[in-house]
Amino acid sequence: MKADPRSELTEQQITLLKAKLELGRANLIDRQSGRRRALEHPLGDREPADPGDLAQQSLGDAVNTQLGEQALQQMREIDAALLRIERGQYGVCEGTGEPIGFDRLSAKPWARYTAAYETQREAAEGPGVSHQI
Repeated sequence: MKADPRSELTEQQITLLKAKLELGRANLIDRQSGRRRALEHPLGDREPADPGDLAQQSLGDAVNTQLGEQALQQMREIDAALLRIERGQYGVCEGTGEPIGFDRLSAKPWARYTAAYETQREAAEGPGVSHQI
């Protein structure tokens, strides 16, 4: 593990941030496993008794699908951050080449951009477009 000199991060900080990413990844896997079990047996051992149960099951399926897509996107962001760490490219804004900063990475260790650049990107693309979770 080697720090990109532009990141201004120490090896100790990178080690801490890598541990946060790995923990976040493990938590996502655990949550997805629980959702998968809930999708397989949404009403436990009983069959849907009435249209209300069926509607509730359909709503739950839709919510779980959306949550699953969000979790998959976050997993991709985490995996990409872990790869940047391994390649020695972590902690540097992909848009400007400036250091992202330890405080921002502590809060969002998969961040690919400085807060200022991310805000600029979102403003340029208009409302309702989000690139990161």
